[in-house]
Parts: sequence; structure tokens; C-alpha cells
Amino acid sequence: MRKKKILLVSDVENWGGAERAKYIKKHLSDTYDFDFMANEKFSEWEEFSDINFIHVGAIQGLINKFQPAFTKQWMPINEMVKFKQEKLKYKRDYDLYYLMFHTMLCSQQVKRIAYGGGKIFSAITGFPVIKDVFANERQDQGMGASFMRLAKMSEGFAVNNMKAYNELKEIYSKNEVDLPFWYTPRGVDPNVFYPENYRLWKKNDNINPSFPPPDEDYFHCVFVGKSRSGKGLENIIKPACGESGTKLLINERNYTDALSKDKMRTLYNKAHVYCVASGTDGTPNPALEAAACGRPIIANAIGNMPEFIVDGYNGFLVEKNPGAYKEKLLFLKNNPEKAREMGQNARQTVLESWTWEKNLEYERIALKGIFNEN
Repeated sequence: MRKKKILLVSDVENWGGAERAKYIKKHLSDTYDFDFMANEKFSEWEEFSDINFIHVGAIQGLINKFQPAFTKQWMPINEMVKFKQEKLKYKRDYDLYYLMFHTMLCSQQVKRIAYGGGKIFSAITGFPVIKDVFANERQDQGMGASFMRLAKMSEGFAVNNMKAYNELKEIYSKNEVDLPFWYTPRGVDPNVFYPENYRLWKKNDNINPSFPPPDEDYFHCVFVGKSRSGKGLENIIKPACGESGTKLLINERNYTDALSKDKMRTLYNKAHVYCVASGTDGTPNPALEAAACGRPIIANAIGNMPEFIVDGYNGFLVEKNPGAYKEKLLFLKNNPEKAREMGQNARQTVLESWTWEKNLEYERIALKGIFNEN
């Protein structure tokens, strides 16, 4: 029996969506045939794919593109077929186009595929951002309206945390929406992110002095992400660290100059604790990576943090204000053995419930549901 072909599409390479696609392909290829494309290549591929030739709007767009060559006449069907045979870059049909980010649902190439009869499935990555769109079905408002139209043409959604899953379920119930969605939690590779042993940092060591490893004189918190307001770095984490005497290590890079996995692991290991203060994330991926490195997590109840954190065991769930973070930072700073124990528990939590290998079985359930497989 032929395996279903699935194209995994991420916004860019070397970033969160592409990383997830890599593990989906690694762990689910026993059942499905996966390809991966970053959005830039996907746009080029889709322009010459079979999908374009079964959608009237796309055909008209193709004609318009070559209008000067054909004056203003319609391209005869036989000429169109000839053009297709000569210019087709890629000739592969997919049973499903799986978008790693929900924002891609409004892209022109995805619209053409959906209107051409292709199956679209999308991950919801930051539910708080689009919650209002789902709740109010903003049919008359620009991007929101476009998103909902494409959403209703898709096969459904993959929701990466239980909080969003339950909220979406409630919204669907109130609005009588009949659109499938599945719980598909993210994971982390514990063989890539793990605790390391460090010698004490000294000025003569060949180590960047702005990132000293933990020792008796310092207590460090690490943060990975941008400083924009939705992440809480400027208004929550920095004040809390400053008032608690905690040194803050920050990695604000993006996909264009991202640190290697080895360097990210080193960064997590140079801190005692990881802090999340986000208002937008569905899964703060760096928090899972830091936990796999044996670091306790202090976080507000965003995304999957209420699922991961057992308060006082592997981290703390706190209110989103500097005082609450300061209190827990001081507790861990003043109780190093407890901090170490909680970090070990965080690692154990990852091993038990948050590896890619375990959690991608939820993806398998979702894909089976889409294809009506037993």
C-alpha cells in the first residue's frame, strides 16, 4: 500500500517550525512519506505545480503574467499543456500540505492550493494571538476574515497545548463550528539538550566572560527570545533579575544567525534557572530545552507551561509581575540544593513525558484522523 505523501512547510529553515518538521519526518516516516520545504522554495515550487493548473484564478494569473507575449488573448489549452510540460519545475502531488505555522494559512500559494482542491492542515503556534479571530469569526475584517475562510477549507488544526485546545473547544461549541482539531504537544531531544559539568569560570579561561558558568559567586537566569513586549523581557524578567541580584543571560538571535544546538546547550548550562513571562507563546520551546538541561523553570501560565510545571517540583508557576518572579528567583538563589533538585526533576519530566519520540505519537493520531485511517 502506498504511503500518503505529506509536504511539511515552514516559514524559514533553521528555526522552530523546521526543527519540528525534522523530528516529524524522523519519527513518523514509518507510516508516511514526508518532504520538507521552507516557504521561499515552496513559493517557487507552487508557482509551477499541478495545483496551479486546476484553479481558474491561478490560470488567469498565469495568463496575465505572460500577457505581453500573447497580447490579450486567452492561452489555448494545448499551448497551456505544452507550457506546463516544458516549464514544470517539480512534478509531485501531495496528499496533504502541513503548515508548521498558522500565519502561513493566508499566503497566496496556500490559497491557490486550497482553492485548487489540495488538502491543507495547519499547526496553531500562538493561540492567544488569533483567539479573537476564532471567537468572533471576524468575517468582515481583512486578515481575520481571510484566515477564517481558509481555516474552514482546511482539514483542521494541530493545537500545541491543552489550554488552547480547551479554549478552542469551548469557542467551537458556542459558535457551532464543525472544524477538526487535534492536541499535538511539542517535544525536545534529550540527547541534544542535557546537563553538562563545568569548571569554575576564571578570567584566564577561554570562555566568554559575559556567559560565566554557575559558581558560588553568581546566580544566573537565562532568557531566549526577542525583547518585544509580548515576551515580558523588559517589563518582567529584567526588573525581577535586577531586584533579586540575578545575572541575566540573554540570547536574542533569530534564524539568520542562530546559535548551534551545542552552543544553546552550553548557554542553558551556564544558568541556574530559565524564566518565561510570555503573553503569546503556545510552546516556549527554549523552556523545554532548558529543562532538558536540568534547569528549573519559572513561568506564567502561558501555553504548555501549566502542563509541564509541577509547582515546587520542577519549577514555579507565577503571576505575571516582577514581584512574583523576584520572589522565586530569591528562593532558588538562597536554596541551591533545592534548585539543583528541581532542575533534576525538570530533566526527569522531559524524559517521562516531553520527548519528541513520545509526543509525536499525537501527530500520528492527527494524521490518521485526517486520512480516516484506523
